Amino acid sequence: MPVADRQRYFRLALTGYLEAAAQPRESLLVVAEPSIAILFFYGIARLLPPELRTELSFSTFEAAADRLVTALAALTFDDEQAGGDVPEERYKRGFTINTWLPDRASPLRYTQGRYADVLLSSLIGRPDADAAVRGRSIDGLLAGFQAAGVRKVTELEATAQAHAAVAQILQPEPHAPYESWRKSPQQKAYVATAVRQQLCGSSDPAVLDRFLKSPGHLPLVFEIALGAADGPDGCGAALNYLVERIEPLEQLDPLLGTGQLARHYKLHALRHYVAAHHRLPDRCRWLWTDQPAASPGSPPLPVELLHTGAVTSPVLRASLDRVPDSALNLFFRAVLTGPFDAVGKHDVLARITARSTFDMASLVAELKDDLTSHAAELRPVLLPRLHKILMHVPDHPERFAATMDTFEASRPIWFGDPAAASIQGWLELERLLDGYQQAGEQQSVLALGAKGPQRWEFEDQAGTCLAPCLGTASGATSPAEACQRLARFGCSLTQHYGIGYCLAEESETYLSAVLRQDTAARQRIRESAEVTKTERTTRRLNSVTKIFVGLTVALFVVLFAVFWRR
Repeated sequence: MPVADRQRYFRLALTGYLEAAAQPRESLLVVAEPSIAILFFYGIARLLPPELRTELSFSTFEAAADRLVTALAALTFDDEQAGGDVPEERYKRGFTINTWLPDRASPLRYTQGRYADVLLSSLIGRPDADAAVRGRSIDGLLAGFQAAGVRKVTELEATAQAHAAVAQILQPEPHAPYESWRKSPQQKAYVATAVRQQLCGSSDPAVLDRFLKSPGHLPLVFEIALGAADGPDGCGAALNYLVERIEPLEQLDPLLGTGQLARHYKLHALRHYVAAHHRLPDRCRWLWTDQPAASPGSPPLPVELLHTGAVTSPVLRASLDRVPDSALNLFFRAVLTGPFDAVGKHDVLARITARSTFDMASLVAELKDDLTSHAAELRPVLLPRLHKILMHVPDHPERFAATMDTFEASRPIWFGDPAAASIQGWLELERLLDGYQQAGEQQSVLALGAKGPQRWEFEDQAGTCLAPCLGTASGATSPAEACQRLARFGCSLTQHYGIGYCLAEESETYLSAVLRQDTAARQRIRESAEVTKTERTTRRLNSVTKIFVGLTVALFVVLFAVFWRR
């Protein structure tokens, strides 16, 4: 049989095996000389991924075409029967090739020969290469199918469709690749493996420069070829070469923000970008949110970047406007613990705290131990913000508990400050309210409120707590107004905490007198409250007496009427 015919029939036999495998319990039947059949069967086994070879069974001499039990079967005729054929029905089952008759084979229904074309192009499409080179080429292709997760013979043909996409992606002027490979996990894995092998194994910068000149194509290369963690061995140089030369970096924000690229490559790209532009990139959201899933204890990406020494104080100032509001605290912490000069650090931290969206409460909660270790650096930038919060505590009773949490967490900052007494007073008031609230959970609120002495004791204690806060009441034009404002705020807090002490009309006046340290006024209010209480009690008794007398008279009249009739 001529070489060209053997190649044509072998391609058909390999495709025919995939065709037969797509049908339950069917076989490939080759009608040929046994020496030809065994070569074909060996070639089919050699061109299958190793895991799929275990499914093969073969027979090179079958007596009857209608009782095949092996995956690969061969049948031949003696010299007198040369040119014979098998029954027509056999051509409708599995796949049958008759080499004795020209163009005599089953029709292809499930395959189109893509897998055979991919493998044979490396085997017989390179006549100048020696056997060892062609063998390694075949092994590389089979490894790609195996890495793609192909576990069934029926998946080979579909996965081979992705081979065309590899060729298109690697063209000097890439065209839109065949997109259906994205729909199959096996095809996507095959494309990624094949492209990765060629790119990472290349030492020619011209190969990588092609992608840098095609910004629309570069993200595809990262996505399908260089996306696995650190990539395979030898990919580091290719990745570094690409990320160092990406321009503009902001165009890759959606891609670099995913897990497609290892963190150290992102840092490598950022260092080169900062060196060239003297600022951090715009719109790179991943810069502030990327954190290694495998190492949850590692510092966030901005902290790691700022601690490399690649970012200077001028770069920080130039980049501050590009920091999103959601990342202000993260940026603050990175600058605070970074290797920057004291003047530059203070300037940047002060600018962050001056932004209207800066959240003081969440920052002090996140800083924790850093508040103590960096207290000297934090006081100049955080104290003005704390003073502002302190002045407006009475304006926001609904945020009282959260504000107290902020004061408590930031104690290392305000300790020793002139405003410390006022802050401590508010904290004491919160503890007082918490204590009375817990007592109120054990007894009736109305019963507690009805006990006059306990009520006055509470208001005296509240006034003691609020007294140091008089000087920090914003909007008050006089001490008397400050006392009245704080008294009104204190009463609103007791209602918010569910404490029934400040429900009476004179409560606010009494608390104001406590703040003014007006003992005479406090005594008058107490006496007036007691008189009012006595009058209310007397009125209640009089009402009860009148009702009792009325009922008695009515009963007497009824009884008199009954006896009179008798």
